[in-house]
Amino acid sequence: MASVQLPHAGKERVTNTLIMNRKNLPLRKNCEGYFTKENKILAKDGEKYYIIFPGGGVEENETPEKGLLRETLEETGAIIKNNIRKIGILKIIWGKDWAKTEKQKERYQKYQGDEMHFFTGEIKEFKQPKGDSENPKQTDIWKGEKLIQIEKAIEIIEKNKPFTKESEEYHNFQLKILNSLKNKLN
Repeated sequence: MASVQLPHAGKERVTNTLIMNRKNLPLRKNCEGYFTKENKILAKDGEKYYIIFPGGGVEENETPEKGLLRETLEETGAIIKNNIRKIGILKIIWGKDWAKTEKQKERYQKYQGDEMHFFTGEIKEFKQPKGDSENPKQTDIWKGEKLIQIEKAIEIIEKNKPFTKESEEYHNFQLKILNSLKNKLN
């Protein structure tokens, strides 16, 4: 919020407060992948009732698919077969209390939310992770096990029920994807 002093007739001044209209901000293009190998999903138990799937921000002049393949390799070392499929797009508008970290607070000033692109596919193999472009020295961001049972991923997400109003559509979409994969692989 910014205050601007506006000149007024005579000696007085009037203060007009400008409020940023968040609806005019763009959406941040983001991607998330649901990749399987041997009936397991590429995911990390983030503890404290949340789960991490590979993905992140799409760079300028990069397609969401290419961004996801880059992020997946950087974070996990997973190489995805050529069968990657787009399964949906979800627009998420961030609420006023969304930003918790400094990085999120910076993003909150630039974007009104995420345009999430979701993909699925199969893992070909794992190589040594390249590291995140923001932290190239940190080569294995996902330390430890990278594949978990799909049922375990579903269980972790469902521990968050009832979902907040802001996260309900996103988590229900995740559950729909995971249940579909579970049914397909069983």
